[in-house]
Amino acid sequence: MAAYAVLGATSWGVTLAALLERAGSDVILVVRSDLEAHAVRAAGGLERLGAGRVLGPRVHVHPAPLTPEHAASLAGALVAVPSHAVRESVLASGLPATVPVVSATKGLDLETSSRMTALLAALGFDPGRTGALSGPNLAHEIIRGLPAAAVVAVPDPDLGLAWQHALSHGAFRVYASTDVVGVELAGALKNVIAIAAGAAWGLGFGANAVAAIMTRGLAEMTRLGLALGAELATFNGLAGVGDLAATCFSPLSRNRRFGELLAAGRSPAEAAAEIGETVEGARTAPVALRMAAAAGVELPITAEVAAVIGGARTVPEAMLRLLGRPLAREELPRR
Repeated sequence: MAAYAVLGATSWGVTLAALLERAGSDVILVVRSDLEAHAVRAAGGLERLGAGRVLGPRVHVHPAPLTPEHAASLAGALVAVPSHAVRESVLASGLPATVPVVSATKGLDLETSSRMTALLAALGFDPGRTGALSGPNLAHEIIRGLPAAAVVAVPDPDLGLAWQHALSHGAFRVYASTDVVGVELAGALKNVIAIAAGAAWGLGFGANAVAAIMTRGLAEMTRLGLALGAELATFNGLAGVGDLAATCFSPLSRNRRFGELLAAGRSPAEAAAEIGETVEGARTAPVALRMAAAAGVELPITAEVAAVIGGARTVPEAMLRLLGRPLAREELPRR
């Protein structure tokens, strides 16, 4: 019987494994070691998700690499590890390059300044069968069965339809797209804007300021996306404004929390250690700036977030620089 692989026992990886099982599939959750496999099996998931045992008997937790029998049974695979671990995890997994792969990682590769699907293509996977999953998807809510929606982007529409059916179940609804570039960039860039939003919350600036950061952040996300070949509609959809709103306003957002901690005087290293999980926006900011420079696009909010993370400015100094920018017309990106 065909099965789906999920790489990574992260909060999102375990949630995706549970979603696939709930929708009727057998799942192989690929983890780093026998020790991690034992811990996940014993807990029936992850204790930090706070939802008890969420993985049923159709989820098989397996240390890397996959056995030849497992590899031959796969209908597809989801990559749900942090951006810095994608290359190593995929290579260690034993995942065949012939398998359709979807990246569920909302970040950019720091070394190559590339999107995750481009990294997967460089590892030998067919770009026409490689996609991205994104949207307002806070794992702690989805694992409890609360309503949520996502978008899966794959160049092949038939393959996108297959992923829709594999992941959709009950209160989790998946939409299809072919705009891989847009879905992937939106999912990565919104994390940077959420750090700025969290910093505004941390300084006590209020909802008006956060809404302004979110809106102007969406404009700069869209500018870069269009310059790199994405579709405008994607940034107005689930992967863009939807995910941005959830990440900027929810206290469950790691990136928002990171910004709050920076505003409270923590160093980036201290803030990351206190959160205890990967803060993708902190890694994405400098990569996004490199992409923007190459494309001739200005990203004011991203630039200030990168400056704070790099130690060049404090959070109050960065906010003052944003407030002191020259007055301008509200020119919104358009195709």
